[in-house]
Amino acid sequence: MRNRTVSWLLAVVGLGCATLSPNLACAGPLTMLHSFAGKGNDGDYPTSGLTLSGTTLFGMTWSPWSDDEGTIFSINTDGTGFKVLHKFTSENDDGHFPTGGLTLFGTTLFGTARSGVVFSINTDGTGFKVMHKLKGWGNPNGRLTLSGTTLFGTTAGNERGTIFSIDTDGTGFKVLHEFSGGNPNGGLTLSGTTLFGTTWAGGKRGTIFSINTDGTGFKLLHEFSGGVNGPGLPNGSLILSGTTLFGTTRVGVGKEPAPGEILFSINTDGTGFKEAYRFSDGAAAHNPHGGLTLFGTRLFGATRHGGDRDRGTLFSINTDGTGFEQYHLDGGNDGRKPNGGLILSGTRLFGTAERGGDRDRGTVFSFSVTP
Repeated sequence: MRNRTVSWLLAVVGLGCATLSPNLACAGPLTMLHSFAGKGNDGDYPTSGLTLSGTTLFGMTWSPWSDDEGTIFSINTDGTGFKVLHKFTSENDDGHFPTGGLTLFGTTLFGTARSGVVFSINTDGTGFKVMHKLKGWGNPNGRLTLSGTTLFGTTAGNERGTIFSIDTDGTGFKVLHEFSGGNPNGGLTLSGTTLFGTTWAGGKRGTIFSINTDGTGFKLLHEFSGGVNGPGLPNGSLILSGTTLFGTTRVGVGKEPAPGEILFSINTDGTGFKEAYRFSDGAAAHNPHGGLTLFGTRLFGATRHGGDRDRGTLFSINTDGTGFEQYHLDGGNDGRKPNGGLILSGTRLFGTAERGGDRDRGTVFSFSVTP
């Protein structure tokens, strides 16, 4: 099921650093592109993944414990040109506390806020628009998924989660499926005309499901068993490689590894469920968060806990569950509590950390990957 954990710690010495991994390469070892200041300036506590357009990254801050109600920002991949494109405020009725990441279509970004809105904004920061208010359908949860000119998303709340669709011009809102006892967690993954996703509730400890883009053909592909040591609570969006889906579960939320935190795989027809790696089997990395990124036959992700000082980790693993390696965040310039998953551009991974940086308000960082 799992091989020996390879602890991938970078020792910063003299002019550079020593790397123990052929897959996670040393580049300083990690470059902080931006440190958030908060207090009405550039936002704080980024909790959503990044979106890439050319050499520009787009992201959001949540700001749940400050005077801000969230921002949309952009920054170049070399760390220059940071801009706040939009500041959310409930007074303007534009939503607040954005979540789930941004989806790019042409020069327009689409996203959701936990206050219950779907919004759009141009990549230059102009034209912000509330496309739809999700009245009575709960809080949107996860990044929107694009197919043609239709966006697909999920909501969660009061055990009454939904799957919905809306056109990129703001028309045609539809509820495609309403769960009876399950809250979807994370965005949806598209393959042809089929969407795949997960729920936290439902079953004993969550489920994996599929549904056609027209709302027909809902199928329950897997129910997590839960129990004392059983996996449960799938976390983040699924990632597809061929006809195999990969994902993680996040049972625990604290400093100690919890039984049942795993990386799993399953075929798109619901067969062949496998526990590829168990984070709580003595691994320093635990509490996986934000989904996975695929590079060849290597999966990359992040955990909110683990590492030398419990600041979180970045990890990589082969799709067959072998070759687990990790990098421990230091809590300073590295940031701590990485959130929202990682994205790949060339041989660089980009991500956000909810805390850390100059004022412990979060960071945007990049990390080098060797093919």
